[in-house]
Amino acid sequence: MKPNRFAFLLESPSLPNGQHFIQTSILHSTPLAKGPSDLYFFPPREPWSTTPSRPKSIFLFLPGNPGLLSYYIPFLTTLSLSPTFPPNCAILALAHIGHSPHLEVPQLIGLDGVVESELAVVDELLELVGTEGKLGLSAHSMGCWISVELLKARPQISSLTLLFPTISNIAKSPNGRMLWPLFTSLSRSLVPTLSYLLRPLLPFTSLPAPSKALVRSPATIASALHLARNEMDAIQGADWEFLRRERSKIFGYWGVKDGWVDEEEGRIGREILGGEQEVATKEEREREENGVQRIWHCVESIPHAFCLEHGEIMAHKIAPWVAQTLA
Repeated sequence: MKPNRFAFLLESPSLPNGQHFIQTSILHSTPLAKGPSDLYFFPPREPWSTTPSRPKSIFLFLPGNPGLLSYYIPFLTTLSLSPTFPPNCAILALAHIGHSPHLEVPQLIGLDGVVESELAVVDELLELVGTEGKLGLSAHSMGCWISVELLKARPQISSLTLLFPTISNIAKSPNGRMLWPLFTSLSRSLVPTLSYLLRPLLPFTSLPAPSKALVRSPATIASALHLARNEMDAIQGADWEFLRRERSKIFGYWGVKDGWVDEEEGRIGREILGGEQEVATKEEREREENGVQRIWHCVESIPHAFCLEHGEIMAHKIAPWVAQTLA
């Protein structure tokens, strides 16, 4: 049996004053995905008290594409410190393999490989929390499609929190139709080479640090474009019947004008996950009675790329959702 890559969680590590998370990496070795990716660990505010120490609950976050975790530091830090976030819940954020500019990956990893590698992570975390602990997933953009696939494979997952989800027909979205030339074979071979031309200009731009790191890394650009091409092909019609059955586990936040979500597809998703006027389970009734709305259609002009400037706002919005299922 392979050692669990997350055994360090059992040690309840403490952080130096002023430091909110541990930045590390893990090595993937599944048939379709081999190589390292970034991992951020935000310890629970209250240490786990079981002996031996065992995680009470874990909140695993998956990014969009490009999946650089550094984009999400304000969001994840604010979430971990929020008074409404469960104090005994740890946060793990996992970069998609190939999306960490400082880590070398031997080959381009497609969507199937990303799902396979992240399912292996979920299996190890479920092993750690055991039958009495809980594992919740959250994701942004195309990471939401991955999280739905993970829930299909592992129904033991306690909850999904979907942020600006692209879970259906991404190629039909306004951005998918407009940007498709970027995802052709020719563009995917040429665009990464622009990195060398753009690097001298970076000191004179106002790009955030993660974007500068991305531009400096032709390999990460190539990985992002390769994954995006896969998304266009693979993310077709959503399994709405599955989502309807599992809706008691799902929270979601949609943008009003989201270029990566077809308007009609978004409406269908919200109606199905919101359950319209129907209340299907005791758990859903309790949430409605407690005034917790599970599906939101943003009216605050928060953009799809919320992690650039609205991470803190989104963290405060979803912290109570996490408390509903992982506290």
